[in-house]
Amino acid sequence: MFAFIAAILATGFQAYSQYQAGKAAEAEGKLAQQLADRNAKIKEREGEAEVQRGREEALQRKKIGDQLEATQRVGFAKGGVLGVTPEIVVEKTGEDTLTDRMTILRNAFLNQSFRESEAANIRFGGAVAKFKGQSAARAGKFKAIGTLLTGALSLGGGAKTPTKGGGLSKTSPLRTQSGRRTIGSGSRNFPQKSFGTVTTGGANRPTVTRRI
Repeated sequence: MFAFIAAILATGFQAYSQYQAGKAAEAEGKLAQQLADRNAKIKEREGEAEVQRGREEALQRKKIGDQLEATQRVGFAKGGVLGVTPEIVVEKTGEDTLTDRMTILRNAFLNQSFRESEAANIRFGGAVAKFKGQSAARAGKFKAIGTLLTGALSLGGGAKTPTKGGGLSKTSPLRTQSGRRTIGSGSRNFPQKSFGTVTTGGANRPTVTRRI
């Protein structure tokens, strides 16, 4: 009896451990996805900040360029330099300023795109971790069910019935047609009753038939 109870407890504990292992893997996958989402949002905010800094830097570069053009014009005017050359110089300054601004903005948007790519990869990793956790949880449930079924079949197959001699056997008492009785793992032969007739009498007496 003690061994039977111990087997039941061991089977239940193993099934419970398998189920809990699956639940732990599922929780770990969910946590990994949550962390991935948080890190992805951080990357997206970094990208937005890159663009904002680029716009501010481009605006500042425009102001510097405009001031430089104004200074050049004033300087040429004070120096009495007129004609095509001063205009070319000022125009070149404006082109350089525009080129710098475009470069700043382009780098800012490239940085933002890079941050968004990082965010997408992080989110994908989180989704994979969550899927693995869910798969592990399902596998844990199936393993636990399989363990319980296997244990039930094993314990059911080992059930025993008492015999005449006080022992245990897996078979039930049966009586065969030949009169042989099987109890547990032992057997006994019981004599069969046979019937016949005896006839008595004589010439001057009536014939009597008896069944014995």
